[in-house]
Amino acid sequence: MRSAARSATRNVLLAASLLTALVVAALPGTTIASSDPTLRADILALHETPILVPVSLASLVQSEGGPEAVERPQRAGGPSILEDATVVSVYGHPGVCVMGELGCHGGPEGAIEAARSLAAEYDALNGDRPALAALHLIVDVAQANPGDDGQYLDQMPLEEVAEWVEAARDADVLIFLDVQIGWGDLFEHVQRLEEFLEEPFVHLGIDPEFATKSRGGEPGQVIGTLTAEQVNEVQAYLAEIVQRTGQPSKALVLHQFRPDMLTNPEAFEDVPEVEITIDMDGWGGPWPKTEGYLAYALAPYAERPALKLFYKWDEPLMTAAEVMALATPPAYVIYQ
Repeated sequence: MRSAARSATRNVLLAASLLTALVVAALPGTTIASSDPTLRADILALHETPILVPVSLASLVQSEGGPEAVERPQRAGGPSILEDATVVSVYGHPGVCVMGELGCHGGPEGAIEAARSLAAEYDALNGDRPALAALHLIVDVAQANPGDDGQYLDQMPLEEVAEWVEAARDADVLIFLDVQIGWGDLFEHVQRLEEFLEEPFVHLGIDPEFATKSRGGEPGQVIGTLTAEQVNEVQAYLAEIVQRTGQPSKALVLHQFRPDMLTNPEAFEDVPEVEITIDMDGWGGPWPKTEGYLAYALAPYAERPALKLFYKWDEPLMTAAEVMALATPPAYVIYQ
């Protein structure tokens, strides 16, 4: 197993690479960073969350005589962690705090403690529905440079991924493994994680923002997309794992803050063993965030809704009480 010193050295090098990349860390759903504090107008324009649904925050909140909750489709699959509980995670990459809350706590134990603290806030508001802590670990990190393999990607060594998965097992928390794709082959990157996905407490996240090969641009220069064909291929793969191992259904988290990040989502197949969970991944105040939540997380193709909250970029940051007051609260809440 890779030593802690070697792991720390890799994280320093990764952070250095990120800090010389394009100016996109300050933008919705992104993890590539830059030491330049100036936000380029053209990059900012790429990441603005579209206001597609003309509703106010008040219209999304539960109130007497107000709108009813959005009815989610009934699933025919087996047990579902997102049906029976609200999951709350910290998101990011180890040792790189600029990429998210997970990397700000010195290792798995600190990140787990942070996730448990957040989950406790939701548990106090959730009545009979429990709130469960989780880690959301970026294992494939998009890069501004192509690298030797031309994939614009830094992949976390599997032995390091295993350390986080085992820490989650020992602490009895969930873990989501997140893939940013770059110019690589999505299915190959997901298959690389098979030994972990065979565990019932391990779920999958995919970030279309950085799947930019079909756009002909580098991650950070353009916003990427996933096709229905790609998503369905991953769904079939996860379904095979669920069937073979007899575990509960898998959550497949797709991040979204623009409509073109998912191509032809109405063609997503209804796979009983997989729950397509759409994470509203844009930052901002409650108004644009909740409108994006309604447009994406509660879209017809979303089987479960998720919402990402940004400590550094949401102004103001929605409280747990505000999140749970939404007419249709998220099944999954992510803190970056």
